[in-house]
Amino acid sequence: INGVPACANPKLLTDILRKEWGFKGYVVSDQGAIENIISYHKYLKTKADTVAACVSAGCNLELSSNLEDAVYMHLEQAVKMGKLTEAVVRERVKPLFYTRMRLGEFDPPETNPYWSLGEEQVETPAHQALAVTAAAQSYVLLKNENDLLPLDEGRFKNVALIGPMSDNWRQLFSTYSANQPRNYTKTPLDALKQVYPNIRYGKACMDNTTCTVYHSDVVGQTVQNAELVFVALGTGIDVEREGKDRPNVNLPGHQKQLLLDVISQVGSDAKVILLLFNAGPLNITFADVNPRVDAILECFFPGQGTGEAIINVLFNKGGNSSPAGRLPMTWPKYAWQIPPMVNYSMSGRTYRYLHTEPLYPFGYGLSYTQFGYSNLTAATSHPANLDLEATVHVTNTGKLDADEVVQCYVGPSQSPPYPIPRRSLGYFQRVHLSAGHRLIVSATLAKETWAGTKCSVIYREIVENYGEPAMSMTQVYQWCSWFKDSRTSLQNEPRSGRPNTANNDRNTA
Repeated sequence: INGVPACANPKLLTDILRKEWGFKGYVVSDQGAIENIISYHKYLKTKADTVAACVSAGCNLELSSNLEDAVYMHLEQAVKMGKLTEAVVRERVKPLFYTRMRLGEFDPPETNPYWSLGEEQVETPAHQALAVTAAAQSYVLLKNENDLLPLDEGRFKNVALIGPMSDNWRQLFSTYSANQPRNYTKTPLDALKQVYPNIRYGKACMDNTTCTVYHSDVVGQTVQNAELVFVALGTGIDVEREGKDRPNVNLPGHQKQLLLDVISQVGSDAKVILLLFNAGPLNITFADVNPRVDAILECFFPGQGTGEAIINVLFNKGGNSSPAGRLPMTWPKYAWQIPPMVNYSMSGRTYRYLHTEPLYPFGYGLSYTQFGYSNLTAATSHPANLDLEATVHVTNTGKLDADEVVQCYVGPSQSPPYPIPRRSLGYFQRVHLSAGHRLIVSATLAKETWAGTKCSVIYREIVENYGEPAMSMTQVYQWCSWFKDSRTSLQNEPRSGRPNTANNDRNTA
């Protein structure tokens, strides 16, 4: 920040954080951040100098990259060299020991309730059920041709499962997930065996999710005479995690070829369901448009509840497991829709600035039923500095009970001449509706969610009444900030600089 590494920045950690904001806790570095001051930032050369700078600046605790000779191990050396005073060290240590005292680390074990917590308290039946619910509610149904899903358990007898994510329990967890015994996690194979005891399974990708070693002969052996084929593909932590960036959004290695081989070798009447396990978007346009891929379920990294959640959703267990997850990001349709990394403009990035058609938009997700929206009510004229209230009638017009995620977006009615979002999510709520039932949903749109729209209205009024202002983009935004009140005069305003807000008698938004 301004040329000074954050962990050694007294302006940030002491002047602002502690003095201006009154922070009383402790500051811990990001992992490896302090050693990076020497190795990457080249800001300081020795560990003694670095620990002295960081402790003096206000960083209480180092999180090293598991180094035996971590930077803060040289604290005593820095004090002896006169680079750091003992008084400062004591001040930095105090909040650390205060926190440890609050945690009961110095109390007798029998008086500390945390000492008695074990696996049986963590993996209770209720907690395990919650893990399944969380996974199921995060799944997003991307495709469901001819309403193949939900499945009828008795419809298919000859079933196959193939792909690197079929029985790969470690890859079902994202990075920084908790370590736990294998027996608490059901993979897709574990769960599907409960429904189809004779399911045939093939891995095909012999080197994990990278799938650089692909045995195509496994496909034919696995899907031969199958009536239903599950294809489990994705990235997993071998491909997608912190410090492991993807060069593109394609399926890793030969995974695309695996799916194409399944399609070409399975019978013409067989059904193919694609299960995806990944974090960011994947290039599956070919699968979306291919009529041989009947359904696509995005599962992300669902953790220990993976398998049971898949069964619940695929078969709509309990009659209330219809998928209702919605995509938290835009999935591009073509690679050229992704702006270059070196392009810092927001144009084309995220649903808010995308001007082309994506494969799946932000907020997308299918259901096993259908919903109808009607009677949207909201004020047509509203003070710009107040929240906006709206209501809408949502009806489950289908035959199955299901959850629906009501989403409300805000955007300008006309394209503005400056880069504000085309639309922004202003409100969402997950609701449950029985078949044939209607619910009135009330939404509060915070004034901050439609600030860009207000700015667009103000700018157009300026142009319509007084012509294009001789302003830079920065000045345009300054103008909009001045016109934040609901009634502001636009008469006799200067063409640049600070507006004259006298004679306030005009509603601008």
